[in-house]
Amino acid sequence: MKRLGIAEARARFGELCRGAAVQRERTVITDHGTPVAVLLSPAELADLEDRAALAHNRVHPEQAQDFDAFLTELRAG
Repeated sequence: MKRLGIAEARARFGELCRGAAVQRERTVITDHGTPVAVLLSPAELADLEDRAALAHNRVHPEQAQDFDAFLTELRAG
């Protein structure tokens, strides 16, 4: 996983976006060495959200919801 400061990430933004979309590369963006954001593909984000929903339903079966409803709630924040 790449780690870049904000200024370098800004200068290479197009390249980083293409790398995320095509090769599923993750990039951690830092501000004075502190991670502040992660750039990843929408497909990878969807995969992570799916895994979170499945894990939640396994740990809390009594709170299990319709999968689509849970994902909608998760994506809404």
